[in-house]
Amino acid sequence: MNHLPDRINILLVEDEVNLCNLLKEGLEQSSSRYHILHALSGEEAAEIINTNPVDVLITDIRMPGIDGIELIKLGIKKYPDLQSIVITGHGDLSTAIDALRFGATNYFQKPISIKILHLAIEKSIEKLILTRQIAASEKKYRSLFDLSPDGIIIYRNHRIMLANPAAVQLLGCGPGEDLLGKNILDFVHPDFKNELGKIGQAASGEQSSPPPVIEKFIRLDALEIDVEIRSMPFSWQDQPATQLIIRDITERRRKDTELHQYRDHLEEIVSDKTKDLEKAMAIIEEERELYREGPLAIIRWVKKGGQPTRINYVSPNITRFGFTPEELISGKINLWRMIHPDDYKRVKSETKTFFLNSENYLDQEFRIIVPGGNIRWLHYILRRHNEKKESGDRVYHSFILDITHNKTAQYEVEKQRAQLVKSQRLVSLGKMATGIGHELTQPLAIIRAQTEIMQLAFKKGKLPDRDFIHDSGIIIEEIDRAVDIIDRLRDFASGSMTSREEVDLKDLVDKTLIFFREQFRNREIDLIVNAPEDLPTVFFNATRFQQIFLNIVSNARDAVEHPDCTNRPKTVTINLAHRAATEAVCLEVADNGIGMTEEELEHCFDPFFSGKEVGEGTGLGLSIVHGIVNEFGGSVDVESSIGVGTTIGITIPVKTT
Repeated sequence: MNHLPDRINILLVEDEVNLCNLLKEGLEQSSSRYHILHALSGEEAAEIINTNPVDVLITDIRMPGIDGIELIKLGIKKYPDLQSIVITGHGDLSTAIDALRFGATNYFQKPISIKILHLAIEKSIEKLILTRQIAASEKKYRSLFDLSPDGIIIYRNHRIMLANPAAVQLLGCGPGEDLLGKNILDFVHPDFKNELGKIGQAASGEQSSPPPVIEKFIRLDALEIDVEIRSMPFSWQDQPATQLIIRDITERRRKDTELHQYRDHLEEIVSDKTKDLEKAMAIIEEERELYREGPLAIIRWVKKGGQPTRINYVSPNITRFGFTPEELISGKINLWRMIHPDDYKRVKSETKTFFLNSENYLDQEFRIIVPGGNIRWLHYILRRHNEKKESGDRVYHSFILDITHNKTAQYEVEKQRAQLVKSQRLVSLGKMATGIGHELTQPLAIIRAQTEIMQLAFKKGKLPDRDFIHDSGIIIEEIDRAVDIIDRLRDFASGSMTSREEVDLKDLVDKTLIFFREQFRNREIDLIVNAPEDLPTVFFNATRFQQIFLNIVSNARDAVEHPDCTNRPKTVTINLAHRAATEAVCLEVADNGIGMTEEELEHCFDPFFSGKEVGEGTGLGLSIVHGIVNEFGGSVDVESSIGVGTTIGITIPVKTT
């Protein structure tokens, strides 16, 4: 028998006070785990049932108000597993039958001994525990039933009584459809209907479930699936039934078929692979020769215990650097002493970190001075191999590749790129010529007119000192204005292209736009500038920023003046904003010009790509703009739609302390 609960709540209902007290006292003495609640009336007992948990109810039948039968009904409604014992002095057979019919588990006539009542209570407790165990088992089964990945169906006479969610999904029930009441045979492929009957008969005749059987089912959506089913007898609602566990093996059968096909071709594959292996061995032999004579030199280093690391193998092709394997192994030639002085400190620091951190991989590029004095660039990889536990050796391999040619080519590319940027800056100066002319025309015209007025007044003798000072002041202001324009042009032409400095983008935008304002006004292009006063500074190169900004604005001007955009107002908008979330300043140049096609947008960052006609593409190009901005830690984004316009956004990190 299972262990009994530590505390049993017993409600004793007896309207005779003395008898109630005697029974209560006797029960408390018969077992220390009995917790006796008592009531002298049905109403009092009903109140206790509603406010306290009750395991066993001991009640008289005939009581004023709520009698024992009603009290049993009330208790069972509150606690379905409640055990009820009836004790009465006026009962007859019909009364006992009614009590048992309405839920009493035992019936006694007065007088009754404490010993008999104690035994009756113990029997009721055993039944209570069993009832609760059955309820817990049913709850656990229901949970496993609902959560099972396999479909589970319970049926009787081929009619489905219960189905879990997996079965509903497996058999293709759509919204609002239900499996309950359907015939299980309706889902079985015609070729397998007899098999299901045999499985059911076999299951009913065996104590253990029969082995699973492969069948084919037809879902409600007419899709055929291969299933593995297992059938076993089952009791459902106190009547015999059959439980069917269904697993969809359609994918497994498909894979089995594929596996069978693979096996059919296995001998052919093995034969082919054997031939391939023979060819591979021949290739390996060729690669061994390449390994000995190819461009990649290999050095093997071994460290035994506390001894220094020593070279015990060098590939023969190390001779391309002007020394032999024997010279390296013997120590006559020391690779570390050949490292270029400008690279030695960095290489030594990186290598020291590699060993201190027990890293597995080190990738370096540095120069060495080979015998004869020539300088060679090396791509040097140092790799640690896991040593065997029984060996205390640490093994390292160095892989050395001569990249002098690549570095030379890279240097030439960078040199040409710098020349291209410089030449494009001169092109930008040329493109500014018109704007500069417009800007200088106005101060020169004012200077000329004011000078002529002063000459006329002087000839007529009507040039007071006050007017002379005022008029000459105007001339000086306009001269200063023209000089300022020329100074800005000179700064742009001669400024440094590589230095980083603290830059106020708002100030740079204003200085650069001086080359466009008069030009935009004459061409009836609206120029809108939005910039906050408290914009943070960034680290950039002022000259290079002006260069890329000048070209972006020039492209925007050309876009709005495209022949296909003549029937609408022309607008170029410049927005400066601080993005606090990413600590960056964003510059946007937006136009309502012709825009880019999808192809142009996709390739706008490709080198030498231009959407302009031949002879028109004289700007930097977004490829170089993108490279310059990236060089200073920023990013470039482009949004464009044909016939709508283009927005180019440049994001640059703010200056940090």
